[in-house]
Amino acid sequence: MGEIPFWALALAWAVVAVAALVQASIGFGFNILAVPIMSLIHPDLAPNPQLVITVALSAATVIRDRVHVDLREVAYILASRPFGGLAGLAVIGVATGFWLDITIGLIVLGAVGILSTRIAVVRNPVTQSLAGFASGFTSIVSSIGGPPLILLFRDEKGPTTRSQLGFVFTIGAMISIGLRLIGDAFGSTDFLIGISMLPPMLLGFAAAGPARSSVDRKSLRVPVLVMSSLAAILLLGRAFTTS
Repeated sequence: MGEIPFWALALAWAVVAVAALVQASIGFGFNILAVPIMSLIHPDLAPNPQLVITVALSAATVIRDRVHVDLREVAYILASRPFGGLAGLAVIGVATGFWLDITIGLIVLGAVGILSTRIAVVRNPVTQSLAGFASGFTSIVSSIGGPPLILLFRDEKGPTTRSQLGFVFTIGAMISIGLRLIGDAFGSTDFLIGISMLPPMLLGFAAAGPARSSVDRKSLRVPVLVMSSLAAILLLGRAFTTS
């Protein structure tokens, strides 16, 4: 597909299936795992195609856990997210491949730092608006918009986290795609690559079904953070060694 060799696509499909299983199980983790790894596999595989996958995966999660969705809990997040997206659009408008690798690597490591702590933030209009802005910014720059929101929903049960974050990710990813289109930073090839990843995404989503109850008790957090950190470090190493 385009300039991406088949072996890279096949490896990317495997990554998507595993990352989708993680996301559908614990409510987050798809992009923090998939983006740095797929950036290493081939630069055309990230970060744009992940936005297409995020829309489909998050929408499926919302449909499955729809009884737990409360729009009042995410209204301020969604209202402020486009403004963060516009700030991110200004950044990617001047970023080179080197700086994109650096930014993605640092965002992933920052996200790992956030998720490795037990810090939780009380949800109120101010914290929700700030988290929405930060999520919109990082989503545009790297397709990773989850970590700022995890701080708000860390103490919630699995179904609530999955449904609330799933709704935000669905709308947020569509906003990010729209803004990237406006900024001429998203093309038809990105869309086609994302569409090609939907079958393995659905496979991972389906596989998560039997695992959800056990995952709520025993999180996949540690292996996800370890793999994400390693990929981010390798991405940073590639940026500096090829510059």
